[in-house]
Amino acid sequence: MGRSRDFLLSIGIGLAAALAAGLIGIIPILDVAVVLVPAPFILLSLRRGYWTGITGLLTFCLVYTVLGGPLVGGVLLLLTGFLVAGVPVLLRRQRPYMEYLLYAAGLMLVSMVAIMAAYALIAGESLFTAFVAAAERFLTDNQQMFAPFLDTYRQIGIVGPEATDGDFIAMMVGGLKDMAPFVPAFLLTASALIGALNLMIPYRLAVRKGIEMPLIPPFSRWRMPRGTFLGFLILGILSFLLTLINDAMGQTVLYTVSSLFLFVYSVQGLSVTVFLMDRSKMSGVLKVILCLLLCIFLTTVLFIVGVFEQFLHIRELLDQMKDR
Repeated sequence: MGRSRDFLLSIGIGLAAALAAGLIGIIPILDVAVVLVPAPFILLSLRRGYWTGITGLLTFCLVYTVLGGPLVGGVLLLLTGFLVAGVPVLLRRQRPYMEYLLYAAGLMLVSMVAIMAAYALIAGESLFTAFVAAAERFLTDNQQMFAPFLDTYRQIGIVGPEATDGDFIAMMVGGLKDMAPFVPAFLLTASALIGALNLMIPYRLAVRKGIEMPLIPPFSRWRMPRGTFLGFLILGILSFLLTLINDAMGQTVLYTVSSLFLFVYSVQGLSVTVFLMDRSKMSGVLKVILCLLLCIFLTTVLFIVGVFEQFLHIRELLDQMKDR
């Protein structure tokens, strides 16, 4: 009876998640929340058993297979399946908390690479190439929409007065093609962010429900391991040397390392900021709003704070001052 109830519950949550994802996906700004689709199924696995969460995910994917076709269902399964299958297993035993984050990011990266590989195998071209081609078609079919932008570019001197709509579109498409070296950095950064969110949200909810879980410190106490800064410094030097041998490859590697360096220490800076907010007993809503504003407008400041924290141990100093 218990298994049947869990099975029905998993189907119900899968249907509810499919409905919620569909509704959220059509709301501007909120549509980014669809990256959290794995979270309820991970929580279901932690609370009701491993296969209950898997069943819920399969129900979710089946709904979109019926609505959008096998391709849509397959993409969703690849995008969410690795996290839903891997995170509950990952949380079965105690590990250093940074390992949880790295594994979750790795699972998300595998999902993204699997989707790109599957598309390349089916379509015979890379997903990035298809994206650029689709963007070029859209720009060509809607030239009049971008005429005001062309006029603005002429006024500020970016393009000459003789530039045509076709020239403007060719320039925009060329800019998109030039973004190809940035794809690895985007994949790694997005994987780290999405993986961490889909790890920590179910984890915190499971802890609140009284489920026995391994210890992961709150976000306000996260700190990069010793040697991280030195590791990035060495990678940066090697990347620069690579540009002297192979400029195209070296630039891609250098940008990827630089982006990860900025992302990692910006997250650490945000962690320090949340720590200071907690000390001031700031309300949760205001804390979230301020964190979003900092991430959008003051990323450089967060990065600087994160680097200072690595060497000065700001939070430890404040704890010692409080204890005196």
